[in-house]
This record gives sequence, structure tokens and C-alpha cells, in this order.
Amino acid sequence: MPRSFWLVLLLFIAGSAHGQECASQTGHNATIVLPSNVVTNLTTGDVIYAQYESLCVGEAIYEEGASIAVTVWGDNDMTTETDGIPAGEVMSFAAHRPSTGVTREAVVSFENGDASYADDSFKVIQVFTLDGPLPVELTAFDALVDGTDVRLTWATASETNNAGFEVEQLMFNGDYRVLDFVQGQGTTLEAHHYTYVANSLAPGSYRFRLRQVDFDGTFEYSPEVEVNVDVPERFYISPPYPNPFNPQTTLTLTARNPEDILVRVFDVQGRLVQTLFSGHMAAGESKVLRFDADALSSGLYFVRAQSSSLGKTHKAFLVK
Repeated sequence: MPRSFWLVLLLFIAGSAHGQECASQTGHNATIVLPSNVVTNLTTGDVIYAQYESLCVGEAIYEEGASIAVTVWGDNDMTTETDGIPAGEVMSFAAHRPSTGVTREAVVSFENGDASYADDSFKVIQVFTLDGPLPVELTAFDALVDGTDVRLTWATASETNNAGFEVEQLMFNGDYRVLDFVQGQGTTLEAHHYTYVANSLAPGSYRFRLRQVDFDGTFEYSPEVEVNVDVPERFYISPPYPNPFNPQTTLTLTARNPEDILVRVFDVQGRLVQTLFSGHMAAGESKVLRFDADALSSGLYFVRAQSSSLGKTHKAFLVK
């Protein structure tokens, strides 16, 4: 089931359910009634529309708990163009969510008659089922830098069959890494707010996105957000990743100012195990350091970065 999952930055064109004007005032019409008790997966403000081939021939705005009437406009046979549905042709129906720009086709059956159009007819819908639910309505997705942490926040106005959100970070190789899964609210018409914090990031530019997942496994991606994490002190060394590790883990060393830096690894007895870097770094320069512990035994190790005025230590757990 394809999905569309976008920030609410789209404007809905008044009088149009799907980006084009619907037929109206053609001199011929029929009335289609949609009782409130046959509608699922819709919220107030969604648009129900009738269609003939690619032409919108009628629409009405859905209001939760209320029955609605859709006026379907017939073709004006006094003109040469097809500006409504000709008599005897079959109507189709769909629902549109303006805030997300998503439209779903509907399977419709009537209490009295079929889906063919006739002037001045009055039909009541008995079954109105969408081809999949309308998607989660994401209203905001932002990122705020707090030191070396990035706080991601997002909000939904409504949710349908929402299992939750995978928080993903773009990596250097162009792939996305899943940071965590944040549980959704299932189906709700209430607004909800979510937060996730990516901790202890190395200085640099970061891009994040959400992978919204339904209970049936269908998914869709949000737009990306991008932030820059600055070096908070004279230099920054990231925590080792992965951690625990076997047999290699990596760290990123970044200098804010020109700096002579020494990065070494010690065991729990304080003995020097390995020197990862020793030298001068230019302002803004970054280096990826690799701690290879293939010849070492399992246990706790300390990675110590030292300059003339600053020292930083991270723990690394080798598990073989």
C-alpha cells in the first residue's frame, strides 16, 4: 500500500479535492448521501469526492459523526465539452486529506441501485471503504542542537494504524542507520508530540529522517532535517562506536583550534596498550581513529585524548 507522509506545508485549493476544480452548476445533478456510520479512517476536514474518469464531478467536506451529502453534477449536454458525468456512466469515489495531499480510492456500494449516474436521483451509500487508511498527519519535524546532542521533535495531528517511527541518521557512506524506534499511538484523532535525543555526536553536519511504519508493515519516510554540531571546547573526541566491540571500534577526533593532540589506549591496570594518534591538527580538522584490539583480551579499556590544556577519556568494552 503506497503511502505519502509529508510535513503539512501543502496548501489545499478551496473547491478542489485533488488539485483541479470540480464540476458544478451544470444544470444536471444527483444527490449521494454518506451516512456517518459507514465511514472509517476519516477525520474532520477530509474531502469526499465523486469522479468520472479523471474529472471531479462532486465533493463534500467530511465532519466526524455527521452524515454528508455529495452533489454529483451531470454533463451539460448543451455544450461540446464533458463538464460533468454523462447519464448512465459509472461514478467512482475517493477521500482526500488536504493536510497531507494524499488521496485514497474508495470501494462503494449503495442501498438503492448501483454506481451509475442519473439526473435527479437520490442514492444512499451502504459501504464506503478506502483502499488503505489515510496516512499519519505529521505537522512538525524539527532538530535542535544542545552541545553535542541533537534533540529531534515531531508532532502528529492524527494517526491511523501507526505502529511508530524509526529514527534514522544519514551516514558517511550514504546509507541510513536506525538509531531507535519510537512507539506510535495506533489510531487516534488527537494531537501527539514525540521526542528523541541523539547523544554525544561528533562535530559536523547531520541529517535525520523518520520512517513511519504501520501495523501491517507499510511505511513512508518524512522529509529530512539537517543540523550542524560545533566543537564545544578546544577539541572533541567522540565515544567509540560500536561499543561494546570486537575486534575494532572507531572514534572521531576534531580540533576547534590548531592543537597538538595525543590519543592513547590504556587497560584497567593503567598500562599503555596502543597509541591511536600523536601529532598536530589544524583548526576544524577531523580524523577517524581506529582501535584494533584483535591481539588483546576481552575487558575494559580507556581511550584518553590529551592536549596541553584539555583531557578527555572514553570507556571501550572489548567482548570476544
